[in-house]
Amino acid sequence: MCKTRLQNRFVNGVTVPFCPTCDRKARGICIKCGSAPVTGSVRRALYCALCKRLTLQESYARYRTAHRKEMSAKEQARLKDPVKRAANLERKRLYRQAVPTKVAAHKKASYQRNREKALAYHAAYRAERREARRERERLRARGELPPRLCLSCPTVVTGRAKKCEPCRRAARAAARAALAARMEAAHG
Repeated sequence: MCKTRLQNRFVNGVTVPFCPTCDRKARGICIKCGSAPVTGSVRRALYCALCKRLTLQESYARYRTAHRKEMSAKEQARLKDPVKRAANLERKRLYRQAVPTKVAAHKKASYQRNREKALAYHAAYRAERREARRERERLRARGELPPRLCLSCPTVVTGRAKKCEPCRRAARAAARAALAARMEAAHG
């Protein structure tokens, strides 16, 4: 049934063939690692939690390599649909607002992986906007630069901030609530 090679063991002086996979399954032991208890029902479940996850990942990787073109075509079709694209962009925006520390950690790791490319990009970006920045500095020195306002309320903000702290906290809380509502609706 399971196509595993039979092994022999001695029981009361008699050699008895047995299937190690079926034996482990019957005893509720993972058939892959052979030591951890299975997750799920004994005699039905095959793997422990770790092996189950690894087996699923291996299976998905095999599927991806075998069906690469079909998966690529489906993804491109999904991204072309304006409704799905808008929903995906909204979900990503809410996620970035809800967990800024994770986003910052991801950006930092990405920068460290692609340092030369990032430095070249920043140098080109600064060179492109250098004159506009100088003009802003001249206006600031003369006192003619208008104050920057929060994007949500008329509060004056300083530095690189786009929103004042109360508006930022409110937006983050709203994003977390929206994500939680989405997860509840999806797994509802």
